[in-house]
Amino acid sequence: MSFFSVINIAKYVFRAMHIIPMVFIGGKLFIQNVFPQVLNVKFDQNLENLQDYAALIMTVGGFVNIFLLQTSKKMGKQYKNQALLWKINIYLKFATMIFYSNTLLSFVLPNLAQNPEKLVKARFHIFNMWLLIAPFLRFWREHYTQENNKQREKVKSN
Repeated sequence: MSFFSVINIAKYVFRAMHIIPMVFIGGKLFIQNVFPQVLNVKFDQNLENLQDYAALIMTVGGFVNIFLLQTSKKMGKQYKNQALLWKINIYLKFATMIFYSNTLLSFVLPNLAQNPEKLVKARFHIFNMWLLIAPFLRFWREHYTQENNKQREKVKSN
């Protein structure tokens, strides 16, 4: 497979769609929560709307990458339980992302709608949870993909 194949280009485009908004969201939340008095950053509805759009782009990019990576296929049949657990965790991460938007988060937790500072804090904690979970899911996927590749190499060499 060529580096410039449609699938490879799509993987990088959707990966960028996933990571670039995440950097924007993370930076905004970090500044709002860690240095609010230094930078005098208050709750701004336009910035929150921009964050919602970035979260939507991030979600779409991540969701498409689930299918482009073909993790279950790469992990192999002997690791189908691990692939299933990986998928379940990814879908839970995706479901949590849906509640990240102002509208849904305010609907699920109505007291946040009256207190924008609490909304920002809630988003900050959700985002930090994702930052902790995401690398472990990637390591999980890569570990079992490598194990499957080793198994294939053993079979080929015999």
